[in-house]
Parts: sequence; structure tokens; C-alpha cells
Amino acid sequence: MIKKKCLLLTIPILLFCLPIHNSKATVESLYWSPDVNFKLTNWDSYIFFHDWATFNYFIISSTTINFYNLSVTASNSLSVALGFESYENNVTIYKAGDSTLELESQGRTGVTGTILVYCASLGVPTSVTGATSYNYADGTLTLTANYPLPSHIVIKWGGEGEFPYSIRLLILIVGFTMLFVPLFVIFYQKPPIDKIILLLFVSFIGFALLMSLGDIT
Repeated sequence: MIKKKCLLLTIPILLFCLPIHNSKATVESLYWSPDVNFKLTNWDSYIFFHDWATFNYFIISSTTINFYNLSVTASNSLSVALGFESYENNVTIYKAGDSTLELESQGRTGVTGTILVYCASLGVPTSVTGATSYNYADGTLTLTANYPLPSHIVIKWGGEGEFPYSIRLLILIVGFTMLFVPLFVIFYQKPPIDKIILLLFVSFIGFALLMSLGDIT
């Protein structure tokens, strides 16, 4: 009899201690298969991953989905939310992380799809390519895509791996100096052949520095 009373007392205590969640789904530490998609019911739209994805957790509602520390084919993660302003969009995330969000959008023929990217702490993107048009305001990047052709969209932000503008400017100045000053000396001072070889080598290094700017995003 005493054991039964203890059991009856234990059940309500356990129920009281269980966490209470709101209507949005929250899941922690997931490794997500590309075969499992998310549906935003208000827009009858789906979000897929092109490859396996990892994230700490997500919050989903009928209109938006928010991924925290999302990583898809990237060494670093980013936190971003996606939403729509048009029906029957299908978005596949190809890459998320390394300060980049790469996605492909598909929809019904003759429809202009509108995709919303809630940038939060990421801020203003440094570049957006592949969208028919885009606009950034109040932390939201609005993308449009004309269907039926799929739109492959790449969005980049300034991240930890990005060279600051001052560093790029310094590389530009040093590169130009190393490229043209040796050539000036060669043509106007006509040094001996051994010095010409050395000056040409310095000029080549300057040229390589200038070419490297194209790889710095």
C-alpha cells in the first residue's frame, strides 16, 4: 500500500519537472539526412538539403524555419532562417557555412518565386548571385526567381576567413610596387644581367600578389 502511494506521488512530480515547449519544434544536435525535408505549410513549400547537414537545433513554424549553426559541405557553420512569400517553392540548400549560403530554388512555370533569408547577426551580404533580383532591408534579404528554370543562388557574407579591406588594399599597393618598380629600373637604368634576373623575379612576385586578390573573397 505504501509503495502504491509513493508511485502515485512520483508521477505528478515527474510530469511537473518535464520541460514545456511552445508550438514550434526544437531539436538539438542533429545530423540530418538529405532524404528528409522540411515543409512550411502556410506556403506549401519544401526545403531540402543536397547533402548531409549538421546543426545544433532548428525552430520551424508554418511560415519560416530557423537553423542554428547549420553546416552543409562546409568547415564552419552559420545561423540563418528561411521563409517565403509565394506558394509552391522548393528550395535545396547546397552549401551552408564558411560565410556562404548556396541554394537552388524551383517552382511552378510562369511564377515568380519570392524567398526570404533572415540574416540576423550575419548582416548585409557582401555578394548575391543567381537571383532574378534581390533587396536587403531590416535584416531580411528578399530574393526573387523566375520559374520554370531553377535558380542557383549564392549568398556570401563577411566571415572570419575574409581578408579585411585594409589588408586587400595593402596587398594591392605592394603588388603594384613590386611589379612595376623593377620594370622601371630595368628599362631606365639598364642594370647588369644578374640584377635584371633578380628584378624580374621581384616583379613576378608582385604579379602573383595581384593575381591572388581574385581568390580573396
